[in-house]
Amino acid sequence: RGTCNASGICNCNQGFKGADCMQECAGGVQNPCSGHGVCQPDASCSCSDGWSGPGCTEVCPGGLSNPCNGHGECLTTSEGATCRCVQGNGTEVLLRWSGADCSVPVYNPIYKETRFSTMNASEFRPRIVQKTSVAFSTVSPLLVFIAMMTVIFSRLWTQIKEARQ
Repeated sequence: RGTCNASGICNCNQGFKGADCMQECAGGVQNPCSGHGVCQPDASCSCSDGWSGPGCTEVCPGGLSNPCNGHGECLTTSEGATCRCVQGNGTEVLLRWSGADCSVPVYNPIYKETRFSTMNASEFRPRIVQKTSVAFSTVSPLLVFIAMMTVIFSRLWTQIKEARQ
């Protein structure tokens, strides 16, 4: 499995790792990490882009050329290769990416018009994942003041009209 010198430092053969070369790399000795990654010192695999799994045998959602459609990180889970999608583009319009392969943009439902989009009109499919309501505390204090003054002046105007009659 390897050769060790007098001081106990071992030089492991391909497919074996560990201080004593006794750990076999995932994917087997003949094909460590299934040829899609690098065997680490602890005999685990660090997979190449687009590959996942303990032995780098699973293709990430989105395919090898564009894993997670460039909008997420490919992870190995008990269900296999999955994507953890990233947040949006830093604007208020695109909230996040969704879908098994991170290909579905989720837009902010508060905005009726998209101020940022790299897609053409035929590709634009805004999706509201969860209905939201704007909390009263998020409304501008100036707008609250204007609304209150409108109500007060409206009532005052009604009282003045009634007093004149």
